[in-house]
Amino acid sequence: MHQDDLSRYIGLQKYIDRYANEEARVWLAQALSKLLKAGSISEHGASFIINNQVMIRIKPFTWWQQGMGIRWTVDGAIEMRADKVSWQQPVKVYQLSGLVHEVKHLEQGKRVALSQLGEVQAWFTEYKAGRELGLRMKHIPAEVVAWGELPTKENFIAARRAIIQQQSRRYLFWLLPPYPFVASYEVNLAKLLKRHD
Repeated sequence: MHQDDLSRYIGLQKYIDRYANEEARVWLAQALSKLLKAGSISEHGASFIINNQVMIRIKPFTWWQQGMGIRWTVDGAIEMRADKVSWQQPVKVYQLSGLVHEVKHLEQGKRVALSQLGEVQAWFTEYKAGRELGLRMKHIPAEVVAWGELPTKENFIAARRAIIQQQSRRYLFWLLPPYPFVASYEVNLAKLLKRHD
């Protein structure tokens, strides 16, 4: 076994050992192993979870029924909707791109994650992870993909408009400020890319 692979395996094992529930351990080992093997974006997401000991929980979502079924929390965890995910069910590949989306928010930090620019970046990251996992990613608007490939202000405006049009009012994206920092789009983009490449 190559030294990097051995280190990764040991890190994954230490992470999994934190969970008392054996079914959770099996599910998470399968999910993270798939991400580690899928491609650079997916691998980065899994490594972030492992290296930062991000707890993944299954909980009922009550007041806000987020459509994707996965969300980040202010305490630095990731929660999956109990009516969509179960430790007893096999890992569904489409759930994994959602995990990578939420990892991007944890990596961004609260201020960036709670902005439309941060959300568009997370959607694009989810798209790239999904493609690595062999998913078609039809739910990601073409405007989001275009923004990620060429992140101009015009492409950002088109991407945020497409997300608002696609999602219902229950998806609170439309309430977020466009940018995390009081500055121009260009300044915000430079900070986003510098902090989170």
